Amino acid sequence: MTSGQAVAPTLKRRFGRVDEPFDMPSRDRRPASESDESAPEPTAGDAHPWRLVVLLTLLTIGLGMLVSLWLMPLALHYHGWYAPQDSWPSLLAAQYVSAGAFGYVYSSSVFYVVTPLLALILAPVTLLGDHLNLTYNWPYQIPHPTIWLIYGPYAFALCAPIFWTARKLAYQVGLGARAGLIQWGTLIMAVIPMAVLYGHFEDVLGLACVMLAVTLLFREKWPQAALAMGFAIAFKQWALMGLPLLVALAPRDQRVRMTVRSLIVPAALVALPLIKDFSHAKEALLEAKSYPHGIQHSALWLAHPGQIVVGTPGRSVALVFAVVLAWWLRDRDELPLVLGAFGVVFLSRLLFEPRILFYYLGPGLMFLWLHERLTTGHWWRVPIAGCLFMAYFHIHLRPLLWWPAAFVFIGILIWPAARDVLRRTASPEPETEAEPLLAA
Repeated sequence: MTSGQAVAPTLKRRFGRVDEPFDMPSRDRRPASESDESAPEPTAGDAHPWRLVVLLTLLTIGLGMLVSLWLMPLALHYHGWYAPQDSWPSLLAAQYVSAGAFGYVYSSSVFYVVTPLLALILAPVTLLGDHLNLTYNWPYQIPHPTIWLIYGPYAFALCAPIFWTARKLAYQVGLGARAGLIQWGTLIMAVIPMAVLYGHFEDVLGLACVMLAVTLLFREKWPQAALAMGFAIAFKQWALMGLPLLVALAPRDQRVRMTVRSLIVPAALVALPLIKDFSHAKEALLEAKSYPHGIQHSALWLAHPGQIVVGTPGRSVALVFAVVLAWWLRDRDELPLVLGAFGVVFLSRLLFEPRILFYYLGPGLMFLWLHERLTTGHWWRVPIAGCLFMAYFHIHLRPLLWWPAAFVFIGILIWPAARDVLRRTASPEPETEAEPLLAA
């Protein structure tokens, strides 16, 4: 390959521990020529795949327990432990599972409105906790819910898969030399907001499965990619937004089978609750309510920000958007374009939810960050803008006053990837050369 040429890597190309300009196009304007040679494909593997995974998992456990047992009570002047409030509905559902009442998990709490795979994984915690007569922080808030001493470390340890999948995805797209940096970024932009601060462990596991599905897609392992996406949906419904794109990027003869495989696991998990406890399951899965809260920000299109609303209409529009984008990018195979498209799809969730929180940014930021590195060679725009946007969520104004700056942040984060999506390519546009002047 001649010097200066940037080629967008595709699904059929394999990468190892590299991080060269070849894999991170700088948007050079010179078009390719037939004389350009193909660059050699590096084959180096990952010598230490688990070292940083273990370290970051232990750090997450320590940080999560430090925040809940000391830092948050200190900041809020609360005399007790302050475990994330959103972590309790999943544990209550797990209590139903450990008691043999999986079919009635949606009767456990009106706030339990997610697909129930996490409840199955948390069942050992409630089984042990009930055997030891430990106390829960529900339905009454108590200063020291002793179940948290088991639940907290166990749940924070469940963040290990996302550190592993982040590393696998980094190697797959040619960023193996910076895999550690990507894992640290995963901690900051995804794990801390989702798990440590909000207790949404199902979101962390869902994102881990989505990243694994994309990695398997790049390896052309279609059945495994579909199954991984199915597990992502079984953890949290927002992963369903990534399914149309995953299917559209696969070969045509694989699409129907991938769709079926992706829906088998979540369908099987919700089938029993729908049969046993239809009214509660239908309300949780199809009519989930969004409650007003001081830490949330209401959508501009929400007529009455202070009212309880059903989020299904907006989420249905988000799914339609995901289908349209998937149709637009069908059969494309450029790695940066695929990563950017997933980032656009997941970050667009902010525009369709009736109320948003800053941990919603996590999935979109991770894919947009990888897109930034592969297309520009830089690391800074997405992490800086993303963290500043998360900080901006702590400023509470009326929607008409809060959203203009939010749109600026969204534009900074999403525009480079959205531009590539609109062009259907991440390769640089060739520069038209001026025609020579005719001799007089």
